[in-house]
Amino acid sequence: MMFLVRPTPLNNEHLLSFILRLSIANGFKNTIQLLRCIDIPLTNNRLPPKKVALGDFPTELLQKAINLKAKPLSSTLFHQAEHNWYRFKQLTIPAASINFSKPTFCPQCFCEELKHPVQHLLLPMTHCSKHHCALIDFNPSNGKRLTWSTADLLTIMDKATSTVIKEVLPTVTSNISKLGLTSAERLLVGKQQFNLKNYLVLLHFFFHYHQRSITSPTKRAQQLSNKQRVHLYNIANEYLNNWPTGFYGLLNRFLLKPMAQRGETGIRHYFRDLYDEIYSGSLKGIFAYQFLMSAFEDYLENEFSESAFTNSLTRIEAPLHNSATCICEKSAAQLLNIPVSHLKLFVNAGLVTLQDNGTFLKKDIVEFIVKAKDFITLTETTELLEIGKSQVVQLVDSGLLKYVIHPNDELRDWLFDKKELQAFTSKIKDCITTPHKLPTSFKSSTFKALTFNGDCISTVIENIVINKTAVIYTENPNNPLSLQQFHPCFDVSLQPNKYVSPKQASKILGVNINAIYDFAKRGFLIIEKQQVGRTARPVKLIPKYSIDSFKNNYVLNKHFKSEDKHKFELISGPAINGGLVNLYVRSTS
Repeated sequence: MMFLVRPTPLNNEHLLSFILRLSIANGFKNTIQLLRCIDIPLTNNRLPPKKVALGDFPTELLQKAINLKAKPLSSTLFHQAEHNWYRFKQLTIPAASINFSKPTFCPQCFCEELKHPVQHLLLPMTHCSKHHCALIDFNPSNGKRLTWSTADLLTIMDKATSTVIKEVLPTVTSNISKLGLTSAERLLVGKQQFNLKNYLVLLHFFFHYHQRSITSPTKRAQQLSNKQRVHLYNIANEYLNNWPTGFYGLLNRFLLKPMAQRGETGIRHYFRDLYDEIYSGSLKGIFAYQFLMSAFEDYLENEFSESAFTNSLTRIEAPLHNSATCICEKSAAQLLNIPVSHLKLFVNAGLVTLQDNGTFLKKDIVEFIVKAKDFITLTETTELLEIGKSQVVQLVDSGLLKYVIHPNDELRDWLFDKKELQAFTSKIKDCITTPHKLPTSFKSSTFKALTFNGDCISTVIENIVINKTAVIYTENPNNPLSLQQFHPCFDVSLQPNKYVSPKQASKILGVNINAIYDFAKRGFLIIEKQQVGRTARPVKLIPKYSIDSFKNNYVLNKHFKSEDKHKFELISGPAINGGLVNLYVRSTS
């Protein structure tokens, strides 16, 4: 269908405003009725404001209904430039400063022009710069939140005009109006000039961290009503008016109320979230954040030039690092490129000196870098050697592996030198044997299997080192220090003298090995479990006397001629009891 009244988009009018004006001009109760009339699908019968503003719906149906070409309608659309930004014509708006779903209206603007200005989508724009009144986001009659699909919106705005009170414009509203949507105007903060994009970013930054300095958790601007936002945005603007004193005052408040309550030291203890947002947040590259970064570093240099806070060694500028004589625990750990827990090991062991004020001399840490780079904990040692912690301790107790720190009454942690691990594995490598040089009766095992067998890993390695036990080597390029590369070898033919294995018995009797197990099952052979030393569990062996008894008492059909078959009696076989092989005894008749 085609609407009777088909207006065209006004200059700088966004699509939500245009659809609202179109629905009123054609007598629809609300925008949802209009969109359903032209068969635009609506999930749960709700208008998705963000999708409409971005044109993420079948816009061709709307174009057909108003007989409008694509270009005029596309000029009303917002575009999502990146995750944190929206573009409208020449304007770039931070995502945190715009709210599509909860509109605010100036009743007089709406009644006069049936238009919602783009500026009124901005969260810091709490007043109408034309009529000097506060924007409304609730129906004055019933207190319900206004939306883009509120029924009879024009009637509500007409009644609200009688309640409008003229007010002095907040400075934030005046500044946004001065900067303009497409204007080249700039706002002076300190000695720097900012356009609308960067001004909105700064407002959001101070809007959030002012709340953070007072209470936690904070509320986003989108969660607050327009009336609640007025006060907070005015305070945010005061930080900029009193630059940099206002910013320094905010930072001082975090000295009394640190952002990190535990697990952090130095700069991150006091300014963790603020620090991370400035230096590694998604907006870190824009001019506004470079401005904040410069002021933050000036604050650190002026307030903490000789303290442990200037050397965080993460994202603070180098001149601040170089000026510090003392560094905090976190900074020292970062300089050593180790976790703080490792640094505490060195302190407890007396390898590094901690000053009375809880800091370290930077020169001491620099001198210790060479020593500490190869130190590893017990857990890291087990990961490199690929054995258990108790097995590492066994190697230490036997003198095969050297340590740096050993647990005692004051220390509860181990520390090892990676170079010692390399020397230890190299010592085992010197004893390896190539597999083809071993007798065929030798079979490789693992340290884990030998542990189950009751053999201590230190004893096995000691036997390897003195060439008492053979070992073969399978390289692991991903972990050259792993002990799982080494496989001790043992002679599997070793067994008690008075026993034979089932395989050997099958060769002696000339039958399949399965027949041997079948004879044992039916009581013609005796099988006993014996410990042989090469495995953790006992293995099945056959006593030699049982083999001799079998030969004396039983006969297989291959041992006699067919014409002599009547001299033997069949006692087991497939036809009698399901036995695998026919077994005979001499007939007594």
